[in-house]
Amino acid sequence: MKRNSLLIIDDDPLICKTLENIAEKAGFEVMSTDSAFSFFSQLELFNPSLVLLNVEMTELNGMDVMMRLAELHTQAKLIITNTQQRGHTERATQIAADSGLRVLGALEKPFSAANLKYLLTLHLSQFDKTRNTSQEQIEPNGSDWTPTLEDIIRVVENDEITLNFQPKLHCASGNIIGFEALARWNVPGRGHITPSLFVPLAEQNHLYSVMTRNVVRQGIKWLAQLNKTEIAGAKPGADGQPHAYTLAFNISTNALYDLDMPQQFCEICNDLGVPPALITLEVSEPDSIRDLQEFINALERFHGFGFRLSLDDFGTGHMAVRELVRTAFKEVKIDRKFIDKCDESAELTAIVNSCIDIANNLKLEIVAEGIETQKIQDLMKSKGCYGLQGYFISKPLAANKVASWLTQYYASASTRP
Repeated sequence: MKRNSLLIIDDDPLICKTLENIAEKAGFEVMSTDSAFSFFSQLELFNPSLVLLNVEMTELNGMDVMMRLAELHTQAKLIITNTQQRGHTERATQIAADSGLRVLGALEKPFSAANLKYLLTLHLSQFDKTRNTSQEQIEPNGSDWTPTLEDIIRVVENDEITLNFQPKLHCASGNIIGFEALARWNVPGRGHITPSLFVPLAEQNHLYSVMTRNVVRQGIKWLAQLNKTEIAGAKPGADGQPHAYTLAFNISTNALYDLDMPQQFCEICNDLGVPPALITLEVSEPDSIRDLQEFINALERFHGFGFRLSLDDFGTGHMAVRELVRTAFKEVKIDRKFIDKCDESAELTAIVNSCIDIANNLKLEIVAEGIETQKIQDLMKSKGCYGLQGYFISKPLAANKVASWLTQYYASASTRP
């Protein structure tokens, strides 16, 4: 079995030719067919390491081909292609995985060349790491380890994503006003895996929405419990009642544009007794201003259910004031790369000042991320930031450590300036 051998079965000759060209440019030896008989003959003779299967061919039942592959216990990895029927793709990948096939990923037509190249590169990387070990074993603690679709499906099914919570400090009062939920995946032998490694694969295979709902439910359930917990030393809110902490989630563009997501988030809040106003959704700018109206519409759907909206990584995108003023944002978060060294760089200071001026003029709350030193914290306070977040205040905390951290924080309040 050659590492760079690909067998394609698809009844669209134009699609086949496109797939062949992309794969050959990526260094693959490629064979393709539109016939089941030819496909299984080539499977035996060519012995590919990777199979690309269209499960929705016009005159051939792709699902039957897939099940036959499972019966043959093929060791080739599988990429599933499909038309734009999201539910069918998810069912096909789930059936394939349940049948013992080694699913690498899925592509919906029309797919991008970049997505296919990503899967091809991923396949080569995994093949190289396993060629001297068993096919299912990856070298422990490998720094370049990459999860497979089977891993992501298991994570979603078993709800294996956990959350850490980083406190957010209110500048004016010194109170902790809320937390940001940070998703982590604990992989035995590898430690905590950050979202940058598993989110792209989940998005590519239409699993990110359900993963997002699972994470949001987990976080809101935790928040409901925290707000029922009596924290010694915590100051009451303006109404004299115990302070209600807020919780922020990072939401990807895919989740933002999911039409069902706002209602589902609201139902989670109602089920757990948490007002949507205590939940902040942090989103980044769209990739293109051409997508701006769709972006604004998506924000309005969440805003209509009472969720607070925060523009993440403010200052790094291309959104002008005239666009920003049209959105439902209540908060902007200045990116940490501007904050970290702004006390040493006139250029960074100018960028931070500009961000703060724009936010103040639009009456938006300003949160500075990446507070690493007392000097930077004092500087951001002096510039009128509403909130601060960073390791100088606290690193992200495990869910069961937050209450004790808050108690210690308020106990030491008298010693802080």
